[in-house]
Parts: sequence; structure tokens; C-alpha cells
Amino acid sequence: MEVGRSMDQLDIRILRELNQAYTVWPGRPGLFSSYREIAQKLRVSPGTVRNRIREMARTGFLNGTSVYPNPTLLGLESGSHAIEIGAGVRKEDVLRRLGALPGVVFLENLRGNLLGIGFVYEPSTNLRALLDRFERVAHAAPGMFSHVRQPTPSSGLTLAEWRLVSRLMSGTVRSYLQLAHELQVSTRTLKRRIRRLTGSGAMFTFPLLELRALSGGVTTELLISYSPESPEVRTRALQRLDDWLIFAGVWDEFDIYRLILPNVTLAGDLAKEVAGWDGVRFARVELVEGLINQLTALRPYVLREIAALEAKAKRTVTP
Repeated sequence: MEVGRSMDQLDIRILRELNQAYTVWPGRPGLFSSYREIAQKLRVSPGTVRNRIREMARTGFLNGTSVYPNPTLLGLESGSHAIEIGAGVRKEDVLRRLGALPGVVFLENLRGNLLGIGFVYEPSTNLRALLDRFERVAHAAPGMFSHVRQPTPSSGLTLAEWRLVSRLMSGTVRSYLQLAHELQVSTRTLKRRIRRLTGSGAMFTFPLLELRALSGGVTTELLISYSPESPEVRTRALQRLDDWLIFAGVWDEFDIYRLILPNVTLAGDLAKEVAGWDGVRFARVELVEGLINQLTALRPYVLREIAALEAKAKRTVTP
């Protein structure tokens, strides 16, 4: 990506592959997507994919990968909440305070007063009280919540697999060889465990993007609410936005579509167009100033699982 030039269609599609395994939450299987896998899907050479990804990294736009477990394995529900902070409140302070709350795993800093919160919570949680807490921190009026459905993993994890997930979440793994040596297993065993974690829907990855490093384009988020929910309109939205779409969050109460557009004018035009469709209750577009990834907030829950399995193992071997 040359400075001053917007991303082309191939850049957009590669980013979407790095982002999107499911239309429910950011995440795709694996520590990374193989160049060959992406190339086959996009009908280009693996070398082309490799070079595009390396260029994104060179410019500082792509800053690695964050690993996280499927929250359902931790007994957690997932949610998204959009709020507008009150007048006279510093947005930086609100983001900092929200980021310190337990269970907050994503924050989306949108232009103006709007921000998005991605979070996990125990099923027994008083959800209304939790949303009220978010809104009090932001001095906000009641926002717009949606439950986020996660894919169902095919099975639970062993103690060794939870330890592997915890280690991968640290973000300091340099190679399979180094990690295999650290965990005292063979490289073959390590790769087999990772394949099982990803193949069963137990573990996902999320690319880390520095939006300020993007030149020649603007990152926007289009929020769409349907009345009533309409699969046909949703399909129409995905088709209409395909040229710019890098992530789609298709949720119970509303959808978000993260786009990289060549200019701000197009953002406004798209919002007006979509808002006029039959079956759309409202459509709103906002510029995205930053994505704050806090998936490490899931690590205490992972450590809880590890501690429980370790205690169970000790009871099993005790005479």
C-alpha cells in the first residue's frame, strides 16, 4: 500500500479473510491464515497474498494477531452495546474507565460521541445493571444492546489445551519450535493440538489494526437496525457493501459493517441509501478513530479453568 493511495479490492478482501471466520464476532480459526488458503479463496497466488500482508505490516497498519478462546467454553455470554457519551465528558477518560471494567474485550472509538463496547458476562449477571454501569461511566442515555451469538464448539478442552491457549494469549510466541520446547511437547504434537483447537471452534484470532497508519482511505462503521429482522435485507447489505467490507457483525438486535472507503462523502451516501431501503429501521454511519483490543481480559477466566482442572487432577491421583 503506497502512501496516499487507498486500498484496492484485493487488500480489502485479504483483510476480510484475516478478520472474518463467522458473521458473529471478530475472529477466524488459527494463529494465522495460511497464504495458500487465502490465495485459493481469492484466486491469486500465495506470493501475492504474502506480499500484500507484509506491506500492511511494513506501513504499521497490521500489527500482528490476538488469540482468544471461544467465550462459550468459559461459560460466558457475549454482548455489544453502543452508547453516546454525555456532554462535557472527556471521551479519553470514558474509554479508560470502561476498559478497566471486568469483561470488556473490545472498545470502538467512533468519531463524535458514539462508542461501541464488546463484552462478556456470566449468564447469571443482571444484564440491565451491567448496561446501566456502562452508561453511568459514560454519562450516557440508554444505549443499544445486542446479544452476540458465538459458534458452538464441538467439545471442551483438556488441561494441556487450556495451558496452550493461555500461553498463546500472551502474544510473545516467536515460533512453533520455541513454544513446543517451552511446553515440553514435540512440534508435531503442538501443531496437532492447535489444529484441534481451531477446527473445533474453540480458539480464534483477530488481526490488530492501527487505523491511523491507513493512508488514502477512511475506516467507517455502518450500523443497521431492521424492522422486523429481515434476512433478505441483510443479504442485500452484504452484497452492496462487498467492495469495502472488512468485517461484518451480524447480531440479534443490530448489525455493524466495518468498511474502508475512499472518502467520507461515500460514507454519508451509503448511509442515506441504506436508510431508504424497505425493512431498515435506521442506518447510521460513523468514522472509526480507533479499535481498542482487550481480549487479554479473557485470560483470568482461562486461568480459572486451568486452576479448576488442576485441582480436579490432584483429587484424582490422591489415594
